[in-house]
Amino acid sequence: HLLVENIVRKGKFLPTKKHLAIDSIETFEQIAAKTLTQWFSLNNLLAETSALENDEVNAAFEIFFGLMGIFIEKNADHNAFASQIVLNQTHSDTPEWKNLIASLQNINERLNALPSSTSQTLLLSKFNALKKSLSLNPAVLSWMMVSFEGDPLLKACPVEIARLLKQEIWSKATSITGLSHYGQLEESFQFLKKRLQLPKEMNEISLAKQETEQTDKIPFKLHADLPHTKSPQNLQKTVERILSLDLKTDAFLIVNSVKSIQQVHERLEKPVKDQEILLLSQGMTGGMGKITQRFIKTPQQTLIIGTERLFEIMLAN
Repeated sequence: HLLVENIVRKGKFLPTKKHLAIDSIETFEQIAAKTLTQWFSLNNLLAETSALENDEVNAAFEIFFGLMGIFIEKNADHNAFASQIVLNQTHSDTPEWKNLIASLQNINERLNALPSSTSQTLLLSKFNALKKSLSLNPAVLSWMMVSFEGDPLLKACPVEIARLLKQEIWSKATSITGLSHYGQLEESFQFLKKRLQLPKEMNEISLAKQETEQTDKIPFKLHADLPHTKSPQNLQKTVERILSLDLKTDAFLIVNSVKSIQQVHERLEKPVKDQEILLLSQGMTGGMGKITQRFIKTPQQTLIIGTERLFEIMLAN
């Protein structure tokens, strides 16, 4: 996190390091995305304006986020996991977008009319980052969403994160050593290296245990023909596909959200019980530790539903 934050702060946190050793390098892109993602809400901006004690500026921000809420309501995909919308050029022609931009210009004028001060400078910096997030720049991925509390949020991050890593970190290092726990694909790290834009000439060394006749590889079943994850038909088709597999051994269904676990668990609970299969679902029948221990101790055929993290833990055990 600090290494990526150092890019944003232009080298103020860490001096340039010629030799890098990175553990769990397969998670580096995910961490970089979180670090480089900026987010804006009414509350965090009002916290910045509090030192100004200017009711007109506060009211202008309240109007802006109110308009953002209307924009999300009008344009978000309501069949999605959450009310959110990825911004693109097609939105610029909507009346809701034009109202947002007009409100943004109003705030801009009010902030620039304020007396110069440290608080005004900090707020302007934050506001300029917000404006950049709404510029519909193809190099920036911006999206709006509704928080769990029901408040509108704006988030933005660079589109080509790996390219930024190559430019600002990999190219400045004399040597890079990455340790990956599960980064191989088809017994190679080529995909991971390409994904992170790591140097192609990096040596690959596998320290994994050698397969023996008694050790079977874990079979993966990929079903690319399922409906899009945001499609209302996805859940039903996924359940039908699982039930059609005629499971003869233990199986693990990897999902990407707590809500998905709950939905699939509810649909599969009775059918798999009728087949005398034990169903263990992360957060539904226990936490990751409890599910791991229960699976180890039970001889019964088991179907586990959980996140990639639980899958990693169970592989380690």
